[in-house]
This record gives sequence, structure tokens and C-alpha cells, in this order.
Amino acid sequence: MRLPLLICVAGIFCAASALAQIECQVTVNMEQLPGNLVSDQLQNFKSDIENYINNNRWTNDDLGGEKIRCSLTIFFTSGAGDNSYTAQMFLGSQRPVFVGKKPSAKNTAMLRMFDDQWSFTYVKNQPLIKNETQFDDLTDFLDFYMNIVVGFDYDSYDPLSGTPFFQKALTFCNQAPGSAKGWTISTSGYSKKGLVEELLSAQYNSFREGLFR
Repeated sequence: MRLPLLICVAGIFCAASALAQIECQVTVNMEQLPGNLVSDQLQNFKSDIENYINNNRWTNDDLGGEKIRCSLTIFFTSGAGDNSYTAQMFLGSQRPVFVGKKPSAKNTAMLRMFDDQWSFTYVKNQPLIKNETQFDDLTDFLDFYMNIVVGFDYDSYDPLSGTPFFQKALTFCNQAPGSAKGWTISTSGYSKKGLVEELLSAQYNSFREGLFR
């Protein structure tokens, strides 16, 4: 069970330790893009995504130095000179297998997801800023999936304790404009809102409780 941070002895130390809660390895495939975009406009893309995920705070809880580990593979499918891109994403996460109350050297898979509905704007040298109140087709996408990763991780330690993170993921869906690709519920195919509404539905509680068992 994740334990809340109750006492902050040194403000600076606690603020620093609260960061880096996720350790994500990012892989980027740009084979379908023109070479000039890869060498110029996207040369910092991989490091920008990794830094955004790994240096931001995703939960107010103290994880005791433990990091939630995941991998993110991004396949670019198109790009233009106006900084607009489309991509597909594969996301995986894992957590340690515990022997008694101690984590072992073994890991078990927690999450495997594929999303081929991603359109976003990326501007070289423009900082990626975490802002949960204003929709951004790049950072909100990352925010959504990192909350899904954390939610699944929490569910595996304490039944249904990932609910606040799935609820936060839903807020990103609700603030996305109707024209944003892949965010609204679709009658056919995958949508992020459809996924998180199912995770929050009591109908699927037994599935989530099974992650803990």
C-alpha cells in the first residue's frame, strides 16, 4: 500500500524526493519521416519526452525512493514543416515481484497498451510544461498515460487504490476538444475516454481487484 507523506522535515529535500517517481525509457522510430525533420526539428524530441516524464511529479505520495518503471515506444507516421506530427505509441510498465514484504530481483508486467490515434504539435527548443488546466495535444497525451501507469501500479498494491489516477486521466479526456484525434468515445476502434470510463466502471472492479490478488 502506498503511504502518504505526513511529515516534511526539510522542504527542499522533500520536494526533490517527490520528483522522479517514474523511470521511463523512451524509444523513437522516425524512419517514415523526411531526413531533414529528423536531423533538425526532432533532434531533441526523445530527450524532451524522457525528461518530461522522468522529472515530473505524478503522485503526492512518498514512494520511499521506489520508481515506477515503464517503457514508451513512439513510431512517427507523418510530419510536416509546420511542426505537426502523427504517431503511434506502445506503452509498457512493470513492477517488482515481492517475496514477503521485500521486492525481489524479478519483475512482472503490469500494462501493455497500443495507441495509434495521436496527433500533436512539437516545436524544437520549446519547453514542455505540465499544465493540467489547459489542453495540449502532446503533454496531455503523456499526462493521460502516466496516470494510467500509476493507477495500474497502485491497484496492484492496494485494491482499487488507482481510482484517483484514473479519474485524473478522465479529466484530460473531458477537456480535450472534440476535434482532437483519439480522445472522444468512438463507435468503432479505441479511444482514451472509452478506456478510462471502463476502468472507472464498477462492472470492471473484479478485473482491477485481480491485479492485486
